[in-house]
Amino acid sequence: MSNPEVVILGSGVMGLTVGRLLPGSVILEKSSTVGGYSRTLQRNNFYFDIGLHLLPRMDGEAKGFLESLLKGQLREIPVSDGFQSFLRDGRHWHEITKLSAAAAQVNPALSLGFTLSHLFRKMLPKNGRTFKDRSINHYGDLYYRFIARAIMQKSSGIPPDQLFTPPSMLPKEKPRSFPLRLARWAARSFKRPPRKNPTFYYPLPRFGSLVEKLAEGLNVRVSSEVTQIHLSGRRVVSIEVNRQTVPCKHLVCAFPLQDFIHLLGPSRAIQKRAETIRYGAMIYVVLFFSIPYAMRTLVAQSFGSEIFATVFEPKRLAEGMAPPGETSVCFEIRCLPEDPVWRNSDADLVKRILEDFRRYYEVPEPFDKVVFRLPRTAPIYDSDLEENLQALEDHASSFANIHFPTVRYGLVGPNTNNSVGEALRIARRIQSMDSLDLGGQPHRLSEDAKIQMGKSGA
Repeated sequence: MSNPEVVILGSGVMGLTVGRLLPGSVILEKSSTVGGYSRTLQRNNFYFDIGLHLLPRMDGEAKGFLESLLKGQLREIPVSDGFQSFLRDGRHWHEITKLSAAAAQVNPALSLGFTLSHLFRKMLPKNGRTFKDRSINHYGDLYYRFIARAIMQKSSGIPPDQLFTPPSMLPKEKPRSFPLRLARWAARSFKRPPRKNPTFYYPLPRFGSLVEKLAEGLNVRVSSEVTQIHLSGRRVVSIEVNRQTVPCKHLVCAFPLQDFIHLLGPSRAIQKRAETIRYGAMIYVVLFFSIPYAMRTLVAQSFGSEIFATVFEPKRLAEGMAPPGETSVCFEIRCLPEDPVWRNSDADLVKRILEDFRRYYEVPEPFDKVVFRLPRTAPIYDSDLEENLQALEDHASSFANIHFPTVRYGLVGPNTNNSVGEALRIARRIQSMDSLDLGGQPHRLSEDAKIQMGKSGA
């Protein structure tokens, strides 16, 4: 391996984006594949993503970067009354942009109750940090009771009143006076412009094409795990990878900091904070059917049975995801590694999933199936998560030339927009440090990075 100026650890969307922005970088990936969870897998003539991947809230720098990269290969998917259904007791509860219609086809009186409780909490919100409090404030008490509570409980394995919102992500405190709240709410309601139907985006021909385009022409080394970091004072001078010492000027950690901190020789207290961060798990099941389509909507969430699952049909994202006349259906089952559902055999799991699915849709026996388990998907938002992440960031920040995602990235999760935004921030920081002539020639940004920084006024 040559002596690169920038070494990037991790070949997910963030790591690949930094690599595109900083030509000459080397990307090290400890697994044998590139892309992390953003890959699209193939089985025979079927394609499916590792979970439901969409690009929401495409705006700012991330939008400009992704649009220039994909060159129009983005399919717009407007959110409508057919986009998502909550399935319960064999019935559809359509979730659309207006809560007043959320349960109308099931129970008009309940629909009216949803609306009234929603308006009530807009005027008199609860003061609290738990997910229960935030859900009630956002949707109303009745919606929480009938829908949100079950979804939160079964998707995380933790009661919603034990899940917390980090203080840095809490909304600004609203005036406590009820008349003042009412007046402000009424004023906003009259001034607010008509609400646009939200739009999601999906890269064509499949989500994994985003990873493929990011990786084009980059120096990515798979099966390359860093086992040691050599320091001089508070700077990294080289790393050990595959029994080889590689000097580097900048080291980018493009994955969660808690998975990297042990290489920096932390104190026992810091290491313990990393070890106490809890993670949710996911069981991913894909069933293959000899029918053109299986579902009436792209996404559904079933929470009326013991198993909670987010269900989607890849063929509704892009026709090429399945052969003509056939389709696949993907089931994301969120749980904890200690949950009973995690210990179920694959055969029993598929049987129970199929029984649940047939309560809503008429499908034949699947002719094939795939089951795999991801024991560590996302951190659990307990009351200590932000404090733990902040302590890890403070420790890593003491090293001058190590670059990593911020605490907020760790809290909001590694969606594509956040990953691209963090990559742009890290590229700016490296360019800024090099412009101060910290040793060697200044590192040159790619044209993509210069364009994005020009748009942002950086």
